[in-house]
Amino acid sequence: MRNINASAVCVPRFVVAGSGEWLWPRISFFLVALLTAHALLPAELLSAICAAYVLSVIVTSGRIPYFLVRWAALPTAMIAIGLIGFGCNAAYDAAKDAWYFLNPVLALCTGCLIGYRRKGRSFGDGFVIAGGFVATYHIVNVLLNLKELSISQEALRDSAGAGYFAPLLAFLIVVYAGRNQEILGWLGQKRWLLKTIQMLAIVSIGLSFSRTIYVCTLMCLLANVAFKSREGRYVALIPLLFVVVMIVASQVGPFASSSRTLLSSFDELTPSKAAVTSSDVYERWRGLEAERAMATYESGSPLQLVVGHGFGKLIDLGFSVQIGEGIYHAIPIIHNGYCYVLVKTGIVGVILFGTFVIAIYRAGRQMGIHAISSAKVYGALLKSVSIILASSMAVVTGMYNKSALVPVMVLLGCLASRYRPYGQKSSIGNRSRGSPRSAQTH
Repeated sequence: MRNINASAVCVPRFVVAGSGEWLWPRISFFLVALLTAHALLPAELLSAICAAYVLSVIVTSGRIPYFLVRWAALPTAMIAIGLIGFGCNAAYDAAKDAWYFLNPVLALCTGCLIGYRRKGRSFGDGFVIAGGFVATYHIVNVLLNLKELSISQEALRDSAGAGYFAPLLAFLIVVYAGRNQEILGWLGQKRWLLKTIQMLAIVSIGLSFSRTIYVCTLMCLLANVAFKSREGRYVALIPLLFVVVMIVASQVGPFASSSRTLLSSFDELTPSKAAVTSSDVYERWRGLEAERAMATYESGSPLQLVVGHGFGKLIDLGFSVQIGEGIYHAIPIIHNGYCYVLVKTGIVGVILFGTFVIAIYRAGRQMGIHAISSAKVYGALLKSVSIILASSMAVVTGMYNKSALVPVMVLLGCLASRYRPYGQKSSIGNRSRGSPRSAQTH
């Protein structure tokens, strides 16, 4: 398949020379709106927007970029495997699982097309600006619901939100890119704005009280600790400082309960076969979910052990539990994404997911070998995406969460549009638009 002719479907740009570029910068307004909307709109509507965007671009152009097919192949194959056994399960539950598996593919394809249509132009500015908007929205919500902190950090999280990945991505992009205009475009010239957004992102990450976001932040920074950008020179000190603060806070201070929860996370996540009590349900819920999911998986036939029970298979809890306003004896999805994928698509699905994540990390390492500074940034971001996907999969279902990781998958798609293995002729670093042939992405 040939690539989309970007010049035929490119969205209008508002560019005014000189100081006017501050008012109408060369930025993807759709990208900013999409990333901001993920914190505001229902997940179903967000999926519809991504689907409409992908279909409109493909129908308008009549072509699909080859690199999009390559990057979306593995998660799409997992959907095909899940459809094998769905006929034995309830249609509604099967459709719900299909939607969970389709969401990351739609977000990935959306990012691929946004990045491809912006060849020769940056997309990092869109992620940073959107991260600033989402961080501000989150901080304002926390301030408006600050009285809930007197009850517990969990009550504050329920009222103000448990944090978002968009500010984390904005923080990482600024740390890795510094003021690189190839990555940040016009935003690279606005040092004060970059610093403001970075501080907003840090505050939002801190106020998320989310173990998932904390761990992802630390692991991404540690994985790229040797990254030499002027803005991120002392990035190695951030994880060390954070660990010290959490250890101290676990003993004293108003955030003692949340920090102790963070330090005792392994107990909560550990699968348990002990008798179910009210304390177990609330303190070790994710471990109980995982244990029941494994029992459901092991109850299958030899074929189901390989390809799973299919979409729509419910996980029998073995007891009744109140979730929200309903009481359930079986649930369609759990927090442990690895066990969730195992039940629906079997060992083959888990292997495909692992291959997908490893391929992303390897692509990041290959990009990091390039001498071009922007390629090194893309490589660091690819490695960060793989770390976020692998880490979040164990606790919040990862990319199969309804909408939490939509910004991460969109970023992955944008990075895929810039991917070039080391030694292959690359247009990275060339800010001219060029011809569709010269900008072809593999």
